[in-house]
Amino acid sequence: MSDIKAMMKAAQDKEDEVLAKFNEFDLDGSRGIDEMELGMLLMDLGMLTGVNQEADDRFVRSTFRKMDVDKSGYIDFEEFKVIYNKAIDRKKGADEIADLPPLRGRDVKALSPEVESQRRRIAERKAQEKLEREAQLADENRRKSQRIAEARAKGRDAKSLDAQTEALRQRVAEESRAKKAARERQIAEENAVLARRRAEVASHGRDAKALDEKTLADRRAVAERRRAEKEAREAQLAEENQRMRQRIAAGKAHGRDAKALDEHTESMRQQVAERRRAEKAAREAQLAEENEAMRQRMHQRGRDAKALTPEVEAGRRAVADRRAAEKADREAKIREENAAMRARVHASRSAGRDAKELTPEVEAGRAMVAQRRREEKMQREAKLAEENAQYARRMSTTRAKDTKGLDEKTLA
Repeated sequence: MSDIKAMMKAAQDKEDEVLAKFNEFDLDGSRGIDEMELGMLLMDLGMLTGVNQEADDRFVRSTFRKMDVDKSGYIDFEEFKVIYNKAIDRKKGADEIADLPPLRGRDVKALSPEVESQRRRIAERKAQEKLEREAQLADENRRKSQRIAEARAKGRDAKSLDAQTEALRQRVAEESRAKKAARERQIAEENAVLARRRAEVASHGRDAKALDEKTLADRRAVAERRRAEKEAREAQLAEENQRMRQRIAAGKAHGRDAKALDEHTESMRQQVAERRRAEKAAREAQLAEENEAMRQRMHQRGRDAKALTPEVEAGRRAVADRRAAEKADREAKIREENAAMRARVHASRSAGRDAKELTPEVEAGRAMVAQRRREEKMQREAKLAEENAQYARRMSTTRAKDTKGLDEKTLA
C-alpha cells in the first residue's frame, strides 16, 4: 500500500513540475502556449541547435503543428505534457551518454597527421562560428526580453508585437466587430419580421409557422387539387360499385353465381367446358379400347398376364440363363475364397498368431509402426520429464516470490 502511495505522490509531483514549467512559459497567462512561447521552451530544453536559425524555426513550426492536436492555434496543458516529457527523456538520454568515460587514442580510422591537422582547423573554425552565432542569438534574446518587458510595462500582453502587427491586429479586430454588428442587425431584423408574422398568425387563428402569402396560396391550391382528386376517385368507385351491384342482381336473376360475368365471358367459359368434355370422352374411349385389347392378350395361349411377344420371351430366357451362370461362377469363387480363408485361419492358430492371418509383409509393416510409436512415446516422455525438472527447479528458486515460476531474467 505504501508503494502505491509513493507512486501516486511521485506522479503528482511530476504533474506539478510539468504544470509549473507550463505556467513559466505561458507568458500571457492564456492557459495556452503559442508558437513563439514554444520556441522559447524548446530552446530552454536544449532541443534547438542554436546554429541554423532557419532550421530551428522550421523545427518549431513543425513541432507546433504536430502538438496542436485540436488545431486551436495554441498548445494546452495536456498537449504540453506530451512534448515536455519527450524532451526530458531525450535530454536524460543525452546526459547518460555524456557521463560515459571519454575514449582514449584516435579512432579506428587512423587518420594521417595532415588530415588530423585539417580536421582541427575545421573544428576550430566551426567552434568560432558557433561562438559568433551564440553571441548573435544571445543578443537577439536580450532584445526580445527587452521588448517583452516594455510590453508588460505598457500594459500589453507579453508577446510584444511590433507596431505593424499591432495595427494589423486592430484592423482585423475592427473588421470582426463590424461583421459581428452586421450579423446582429440582420438577426434582429429577421427576429422582428418573425415576430410580426407570429402576431399576424395569432390574430388570424393560424398556427405559429407564420407562412407567407405565396406559401399559403400554394398550400391552398394543393389542398383544392387533392380534394378534387379525392372526389373524382370516390365518384368513380361509386359508379363501379353500382355496375357491380347491377351485374350481381342480373346473375342472380338468371340463376348464375354472384360473380355475374358478362355475356362474352360466359360464352368463353361454355366453349372451354365443352372442349374439355369432348377431350375427356375421347380419352375414356381410348382407355376402354386399350383395356379390351389387354384382356384379349391375357387370355391367349396360357402365357402370363403381360402377353409378351416370342422375341421378348427368348430375350428374357437368354438374360436369365446368363445371370444364372454368373451367379454360379460367383458362388464357386466365394466357396474357394472361404476354403482358403479357413485354411489360413487354421494355419495361423496353429502358429500362435491371431485369426486374421496377415501376410509376412503386413506383419513386418505392423512391427515397424509399433516400434516407431514406442520410440515417439519414449521421446515425449523424456521431453515431459525434462520440462517437469526445469519447472521444479524454477519453483524451488522462487523462494518467497510468487508461484508463477518465472526465470531469473524475467524476475530481474
